[in-house]
Amino acid sequence: MRDPYTAGANAAQLEALKDQGYTHKRWLTARDNRVRVAQGSSRFDHRQMDGVVVPIDEPFVTPAGSRLLYPGDRSLGAPPGEVMNCRCTIIGIMAKQDQLTGQLEYERPKAGVHFSRWIATPEADRRMVLRGLSRAGLLKWLKDNPLGEIRVVKRLYDEYGPFHGVYNPVDASIKLSLERPDIRQQPTWGEIETVSAIANSPNAAAQITLIHETSHHILTVLGRQMGSALEDRIRNIWNRANYVSGRASVSWKEYFCETHCAYVYLRDELQVKDPLGYNLIREIRQMVSIED
Repeated sequence: MRDPYTAGANAAQLEALKDQGYTHKRWLTARDNRVRVAQGSSRFDHRQMDGVVVPIDEPFVTPAGSRLLYPGDRSLGAPPGEVMNCRCTIIGIMAKQDQLTGQLEYERPKAGVHFSRWIATPEADRRMVLRGLSRAGLLKWLKDNPLGEIRVVKRLYDEYGPFHGVYNPVDASIKLSLERPDIRQQPTWGEIETVSAIANSPNAAAQITLIHETSHHILTVLGRQMGSALEDRIRNIWNRANYVSGRASVSWKEYFCETHCAYVYLRDELQVKDPLGYNLIREIRQMVSIED
């Protein structure tokens, strides 16, 4: 039975992390299509917990409002549905108590540092949307290459109809839409229209779309340094790839952006289904010193 094993293993892991002097802990999921997401009447969602960092002695708080010291923990009243068949684990994070910028930034990207300003409709959940930048390990890189304005609106559309987001290379600004009737799709490789369609809420979809559009920013910045060599490198992979989504097949740029989203949210599947894309993303992230 998995539940007592997960709880026991993670309880022992937490004590070991404390003994080793870690100041923070990070929640990690199995990063596959079996990770629980909120569906129907169930509010339990661990996909959104992947990468969340809290101080070592403080509980994680899940989207359902449960408090857990580690995955599988019920000592603080987490209901059975939050821990049943959970395969998540924790790892330790080392940070100085008086200088936690790296890990606090992991949860809280900052206006004026990583982007110029945030403008959003009241329905937008700022913390959830911006968490995508942290989850993708982009904060250190964005300090040197900040985005412009991030604007979240109810709906984006042009003469072709509604769309999810857009990046403007002139001022590095991003617009995101909260109108997402396409979400809550099963992450079936190659059958989803975009990676963001696997999200369970409009704000979670905006989080993934933010990574997609920020990936365009990466291409813009890197393209200034590499010129046509960047396009040639990605296009060569794109022509032979196993696309994660319909959007990834549109162009080499869309392929890079969608594959980068898959690297963040569907990494295990990406490594198996599109190993060329997996290696491409790892190569480019290492090239620009983006942290995993």
